[in-house]
Amino acid sequence: MNTCLKLFAAAAALLAAGKVLAVGPGTTPDYTFYLGGGSEQAPAVRQFAETLLGANADVYTDQSCDSGLQGSNYTAVYGVGQVVDGDASFAGKNVLIVYAGNGGGFPNGIAALVNATAISYPNFLGANSSACLGAAYPNPTYAYTGTATVNAVPVLGFADEEISLYTGVNLPFAYNNGKGSSGPAQTPPSKAALNNVTAVPLYDLVYGVAIDSLLAAQKRNFSTAELTAILAGSYSDWNQLTGDQGGYAGAALPGGAITIIDRAAGSGVKAAFNSYFLHNPGAALAGGAIPPANASGGYGDCGAPTADSYATPMPGANLPGTVQGYDESNGGDCAQSSDGNVQIGLDNANTDGARAIGILSLSYPPGSADTYQFATLNGAAAMGSIDVFTPALVQSGAYDLFYTALLLYRKASVGGAPYEGDGSAYSQFITDFAYLARQPVNQLATPGIMLDPIIGGSPFTQPYGQCIAKGTHNQNSTSPLQLVY
Repeated sequence: MNTCLKLFAAAAALLAAGKVLAVGPGTTPDYTFYLGGGSEQAPAVRQFAETLLGANADVYTDQSCDSGLQGSNYTAVYGVGQVVDGDASFAGKNVLIVYAGNGGGFPNGIAALVNATAISYPNFLGANSSACLGAAYPNPTYAYTGTATVNAVPVLGFADEEISLYTGVNLPFAYNNGKGSSGPAQTPPSKAALNNVTAVPLYDLVYGVAIDSLLAAQKRNFSTAELTAILAGSYSDWNQLTGDQGGYAGAALPGGAITIIDRAAGSGVKAAFNSYFLHNPGAALAGGAIPPANASGGYGDCGAPTADSYATPMPGANLPGTVQGYDESNGGDCAQSSDGNVQIGLDNANTDGARAIGILSLSYPPGSADTYQFATLNGAAAMGSIDVFTPALVQSGAYDLFYTALLLYRKASVGGAPYEGDGSAYSQFITDFAYLARQPVNQLATPGIMLDPIIGGSPFTQPYGQCIAKGTHNQNSTSPLQLVY
């Protein structure tokens, strides 16, 4: 087994061993910390939080117990603090860590953090959460069943790429959760505001092209040109593409409207796909940037809603009251609020008999009940035949759809919000959590993460040598991959 896979398996086994309900929502926490970012990094954030709180920490989801962590726009980890790098500030204390990923990394991990703006979180405590009976890691132990919310300023933020990438088409709209065409776009943080923030590069997030089983039976490999045409809306019918499976190998696919299970502006994975396939906004000054199909609200209606329903969405959540029903007479570009909801969208499309393609980070591999898999990109796969993350082609540079993730925290006072060095428990939490987030053993416990040679150095010290990419974008998503060793 590859060293990276061994690390992931060992970490999962450690956290699963002896997992029991830890504290419970009826217990008032000694400390509560709110974090924000994109859903792409939610699995890694949960790993860091569970490392800080110990193996018996509880995991909360804003979705139903039986949905696991799929579709979670918000997650929380609640447990008893451990000693971190010699610091015992939270040891033996009940600590609740809540993460917001709804709507993407820009509104939660950048704008709210940099500007010290409060965002809405579920209140997971008290009667607002119910125990998930028989829960086993990594499934949640509690599900949010209430409606109470908490407005809080995140103390830590996570960005999936460099902050400067969030401009133009990557900025969400202010008044409609980034889904429609009305209302002004949000604005990037000012240089003065960024001077109050520390941005720590962490690791490389690997992204993938997900396809449902119906499409996989006909086509599993996509070229950059094909995906560019799909994401730009130039291709809107599957018969514009050539298949590669069974009787469809070398032949045009059967007709039917293309359904994209997409993310909206403000999402890190959306920014990654815009940059990689559409050269947007990187080529904007030269006039070569291609607008994404959903730049002005999408095309097609994605089908009529079905009777299937989400758990009660948070106020302002980028969720309809019901999941979309999909059919190949409509197709369209269906923006979702999180990577988990992309998973659900792919499963629903497959159930409804529609071939669908989605954008997703590899930190969301399909589970046993899912009906999607990751396609190969120009013949290179970052997921194995059973959809297990296989980093060899990512390491070599043959698969280069990955960018550098950041941890953000304030280093000066902004609107009275906590910051590193203010002498408070928040400052110590920033220090402890940042320490855990920088440890390769914690980073690599999440699939879809590689170490970057510019961050970790090359050649990298064992046992992580197989987990570090030979190439880097030098923390600039618009630059080509550069091999450094």
